[in-house]
Amino acid sequence: MGRARTVAAKCRAAAGDALRHLTNRNTARDMDAIRAALGEEKISYLGMSHGTCLGAVYTQLFPRRTDRFVLDSAADPAGYGRGMFLAKAERAETAFTRWTRWPARRHTTFGLGRTPAEVRNTFWNPVARADATPVEDGGALLTGDGIRTRRAVFARVQKAAVPVAGLKETADGKKPTASGQARGPLPPTSAGDVPPDNEDASAMAYWPRADSPPRT
Repeated sequence: MGRARTVAAKCRAAAGDALRHLTNRNTARDMDAIRAALGEEKISYLGMSHGTCLGAVYTQLFPRRTDRFVLDSAADPAGYGRGMFLAKAERAETAFTRWTRWPARRHTTFGLGRTPAEVRNTFWNPVARADATPVEDGGALLTGDGIRTRRAVFARVQKAAVPVAGLKETADGKKPTASGQARGPLPPTSAGDVPPDNEDASAMAYWPRADSPPRT
């Protein structure tokens, strides 16, 4: 909860004036503005997860401009914010703990540590460093929060081991190869790159308070 408050405070400081305008209704209005700009009478739409909430709001606001709408993996608007993030955190911790055992048995391959405890430290040390100074990864700068948002990757043990090995090298100022092994200095960051945690940042912007329902 403490980290959540810290993230919220940073968001208010950086984009407080814009946050209050980030609502499902306003986004639906933006969608309709795009429809009008394209000269279309109606739009068809595929929405998943939060997109199902947004699609439902659009049909409420503009029922006569709705053509074929597919809402996949429907989310509960009443519990999407707080409930979703709490559930993700619980599952992520379980998956992460289980994952640490897998690379520990393959230390020769990934170099992350010979015990689950060592593997855990190998991951969290770069995160702590990124909290102080963002690290470059995949052409974008990652803060500690940006790394934490990649929690879903730990559901697949090998898929997680490669980027964590790369993260270790990245935090040391080296560019990792596809196998996670270092190969020289990092290239400069492009200011136009989209941060890899952009999706999570968008979700948090729509539901900035853990004790409030989604704003529509």
